[in-house]
Amino acid sequence: MHYRPEIDGLRAIAVISVIAYHAQFILFEGSMFRGGFIGVDIFFVISGYLITRIIVSELTENDSFSFANFYERRARRILPLVLTVALCCLFIAWQILLPADFVALSKSILAAISFWSNFYFYNESIQYGAENSLVLPFLHTWSLSVEEQVYLVLPLIVLITHRYFNGRFLIVMLGFLVFSIIYSSRLETVAPNLNFFSTVSRFWEIAVGSILALIELSRRLASRNQSSNLWPILGLCLITYSILFFNQETPHPSLYTLIPIIGVALIINFSTTDDLTGRLLASKPLVGIGLISYSLYLWHYPIMAFGRIISNNPTGLEKFVWIVVTLLLSIASYFLIEKQFRTPRRIPNGIMLITLSITSLVVGFSCFAVMSYDGYEKRVPLSLQKTSFDDRFANIHIFAKCHTLTASNAVEPNKFCTLGEYEKNVYLVGDSHMVSIAFKLADQLSQIKANLVIMTRSGKILGRGRQIDLARLEILNHVKNEVVILGGRGDFFSSESFDRKTVKKTYSELIQRLNQNGNTVLLVYPVPPTNIHRKGLAQEFLVNGRLLDKKSSRAHFDQTTKEAYSFYDDLKYENVTRIYPSEFFCDSQNCYGVREGVILISDVDHPSSASADWISKKIIESLVISHL
Repeated sequence: MHYRPEIDGLRAIAVISVIAYHAQFILFEGSMFRGGFIGVDIFFVISGYLITRIIVSELTENDSFSFANFYERRARRILPLVLTVALCCLFIAWQILLPADFVALSKSILAAISFWSNFYFYNESIQYGAENSLVLPFLHTWSLSVEEQVYLVLPLIVLITHRYFNGRFLIVMLGFLVFSIIYSSRLETVAPNLNFFSTVSRFWEIAVGSILALIELSRRLASRNQSSNLWPILGLCLITYSILFFNQETPHPSLYTLIPIIGVALIINFSTTDDLTGRLLASKPLVGIGLISYSLYLWHYPIMAFGRIISNNPTGLEKFVWIVVTLLLSIASYFLIEKQFRTPRRIPNGIMLITLSITSLVVGFSCFAVMSYDGYEKRVPLSLQKTSFDDRFANIHIFAKCHTLTASNAVEPNKFCTLGEYEKNVYLVGDSHMVSIAFKLADQLSQIKANLVIMTRSGKILGRGRQIDLARLEILNHVKNEVVILGGRGDFFSSESFDRKTVKKTYSELIQRLNQNGNTVLLVYPVPPTNIHRKGLAQEFLVNGRLLDKKSSRAHFDQTTKEAYSFYDDLKYENVTRIYPSEFFCDSQNCYGVREGVILISDVDHPSSASADWISKKIIESLVISHL
């Protein structure tokens, strides 16, 4: 078979578009190369074209086909680099991935080396291109699995057609093509995610390449003339249009995908190194990139995924560095791995088999070990596990019963939980911020023989939930000589849906009635928010070996909670005590979520265990002891 450098140029366009798409460079507030995902479809057409040329040429020349030789060549091309990348990913993952993510990576690697990862990611409900998919280092191997699954059946189709249907392979492939397009178009409307990952939905793209190879081999095309030189230009325009103007909303694969696929077909069918498009694609830079395209494809996604894990909000410079690292690794792996294994005289079959077998066993054993030991949880200190710094998870069963489940349906007073078996009660009213302090508060109240009644519900401070407020007030309107704590998230008071007049009336009437009945009211002012997520804390520790201080502007906190402070300040009644968490979280310039290695905020703006302990002690010191 003669070498066509313009095919390597097409590979270069495919891999450049995919890498640019995954890098998500931003230009004019929009992502560049929004349709770069069609690079994978270009690869499918090229694969169908090249593989069919190999199979049909061997059948034509020898009237036989060696499955052993075919799969040996596939193994030499695909497995060495996949296993190398897998080993590197496992090593890096040990350093920076959380246990659950480490387990997920191990499962995806096992799926990849068994060529089943397209269905693995579908079963995991992964949405390709979604934000959370960008940190899955082996997600890109779904396309390799599609190709390998096709390689299992395509030689059989060719062989059976050659022997039993008088070699009418062109008609057979046209039939498969039509069926696959119809299947894909129908599936897109009912199960788009399955359609994306399905081998059947992608088969028509590979069939297009196969048909192009058959046309070329059977020499059914007339000699190219001047007018035919326009077809490759049109093909390049169709591909460029798809890369620039397709996006996540474009049904894919679907009839829309015909646009880039026809473009690829026009180039493969009509282009030579004599026309403008062919000379462009056969240029040394594009051919060079095309030659290392497999390495580029395999390396780029893990590098970018790990890069995003290390840097939550990567800059354009960081993304550029990712691409440079990808290029350098790809050049090295092309010469040191790909070229070596593809040449039998350099690495004979016996050595190749032993090397790949041992490496596969090492990768497989490592993945199973990670899964068996739950991602080696001990890599993350106990203090950084959410049960250690977030009391809601340390007391998950009580939290679920008293806040998440019961409170969500609480329309009867007896549905509220009481922690303790004493005569005196302290009532905690608010949202998830208040329940975050409930468990430390209950422990401290038990020391002075008082119960904690949990009247919390997610997002429902007093005045924001009609049903639960009815249940709360039915109890609170009748309590005597007790303590009632009110509080919650600060930005509720400045939201458009907040009816200040109505809610203030609710608070005022309740506080007055509580005062009349000899109760004491305690107002807990808002907790300063910091951009912290539970998962990110452990991730940061694995990456940096320590927790850095996390802080936000004190001025910003004062501004955003001005309405909440004003609301509470206006409640000027007797027996009202006020707690200001900002005294603990903030100095004159900043409010802290992590300070000197201590976690103060567990998730954006929820008090951590340490903060809950301070607030609870403040409550005891300021109010409860003297009252009880």
